[in-house]
Amino acid sequence: MITEQVKSGNLASNDIRRTAEFLQKVFGWRINVSGDNILLDESINGFNGGIYTVKDGQPYFVTIYIIVENIHDAAKMVERMGGVIVEPPFRHKDGSQICYFTEPSGITHSLIQPKDRLS
Repeated sequence: MITEQVKSGNLASNDIRRTAEFLQKVFGWRINVSGDNILLDESINGFNGGIYTVKDGQPYFVTIYIIVENIHDAAKMVERMGGVIVEPPFRHKDGSQICYFTEPSGITHSLIQPKDRLS
């Protein structure tokens, strides 16, 4: 079993400004606009992430990022437990490693090994 914490999450929307306005009004989330993306303010929300525009043909989604000590071991565990690796571990621009997977019901989630945990 992997017992780690959730780091962040992303939402894909066809109307990011409308989604952001809804989250601000309903939950009081602090939102920062960064180009075509909307970022959640971690210092206020206690949680970071973003709202992104859905690409053509891509389904709407919410993805959580689960921090792990070893992304390769965690990906193997995902597969052993019936999950499917959608995108194998890759290095993100911030230096961390990320891996996308679906769990048995088809929901997509992400593993993240922060750069300070890479050997």
